[in-house]
Amino acid sequence: MAVAHLGGVPEIARTSAPEAAKPLLPARADIGVLGDDDGAVRRRCKAIGVRLRNLVRLVRNSDNARREALRSRILFPFAARVTPFLGVEQDGVRYVVNTRDSAVSFQTFVNGGFAEDTMGSMLIGLERYAGIKTLDGLTVLEVGANIGTETVSLLMRHGVERVVAVEPDAENVRFLRANLALNGLQDRAEVHQLALSNTDDTLLLECSEENCGDHRIRVADPSGPDLIGEGKRATVEVVGRRLDSLAEVKAIDLDSIDLVWMDAQGHEGHILAGAERLAAAGVPIVTEYWPYGLRRAGGLERFHALVASGYSLVVDLREPTVALDAQRVAELADRYTAREGADPSSAYTDLLLLSPPRLSRTLKQTFDQDAHLHVRARSAHTARSQTAPKQRALR
Repeated sequence: MAVAHLGGVPEIARTSAPEAAKPLLPARADIGVLGDDDGAVRRRCKAIGVRLRNLVRLVRNSDNARREALRSRILFPFAARVTPFLGVEQDGVRYVVNTRDSAVSFQTFVNGGFAEDTMGSMLIGLERYAGIKTLDGLTVLEVGANIGTETVSLLMRHGVERVVAVEPDAENVRFLRANLALNGLQDRAEVHQLALSNTDDTLLLECSEENCGDHRIRVADPSGPDLIGEGKRATVEVVGRRLDSLAEVKAIDLDSIDLVWMDAQGHEGHILAGAERLAAAGVPIVTEYWPYGLRRAGGLERFHALVASGYSLVVDLREPTVALDAQRVAELADRYTAREGADPSSAYTDLLLLSPPRLSRTLKQTFDQDAHLHVRARSAHTARSQTAPKQRALR
């Protein structure tokens, strides 16, 4: 059960398990006039379908849809006018969220959590393709920690022992620290206020006024289109560091990292370029894959090349039971762009990157004696990835 708080006033609303159902939100595509463009037709049909499903949910009140609608349509918009923050509690997990944030904070307030579906898919992929059946006792490096929704969830809902959280935005870091404190997790999290990249330098962070999860590192010459006005955003200077540099000075202990959770709004290619030790160690990575953001940052081809050279297997977490040879990762860009037709800025997914790991101490204790990694050959030129069990031995 969740208890929502409006500027400190308790019991504004209650909700059930986080993301038990898809949020009752407006359709992403506007319902406009039909044209000849196939993408416009698909988006219009998708919008109509979403609204019809929402209407059915409201009538039936399935998955507490009416309460969800109250929170999303009335409480959060009203709160944004009178208070800079809201609180929500779900099954003993507490969050304070930013009422200016129409994305992560909004979803967390409505559902009592964020990205739980993705975490579930990650667990399916890790067990199926890496033999990792639980996150209990692991240490996770979270790149782009935002306000700490996933940080707190990993620690309290998924058994993670410790999180090393990296977030460049000062306001997000304040919310992150507040959420750790609300749940008594300060001693189990290590927070670094900086941006991971491929250089050790001062970087520019372009800030979204309405979506605190869409702040992005600005590159000198954006190579992709500017579809949502990113070029007009205000910027602030932030510290930029390569992960390899932080490891060299022992600011982050890479040997203790068992899993990486990364969402950097298109900067993932740059981050991987500055994290060669990570690929060499074989640490599994969960990363957002947003072709529009990567392309605009000049990092799409770099991302594809680094994944193809450093990893053996890619799992699309929208279909976590299907694996793709890492050499074919570039095919996903066309697939997701085609799905969204003329709106490439909304085409994204999350990927699980796997390679034959050099197991950390914790992972060695986590694997079963007879766990196997099964890789199905996906293309003629990758004979090395033909199905062959690789036994994971306990230490």
